[in-house]
Amino acid sequence: MDVKVVRYAIGNNVCQREFVIGSREEMIMFEAFVSEKKREGTFIEIIEQYIYI
Repeated sequence: MDVKVVRYAIGNNVCQREFVIGSREEMIMFEAFVSEKKREGTFIEIIEQYIYI
């Protein structure tokens, strides 16, 4: 699997963070993290994604 880097903004101060995804399990964990934050009402937005081959 290619390595995917996702930049996202979270919280009131909209600080940008990166999450490196190198496996299918990490992709599932990140998607669960995003949906959990949305369910809690926390602002979270995916800004951009890079794929390193």
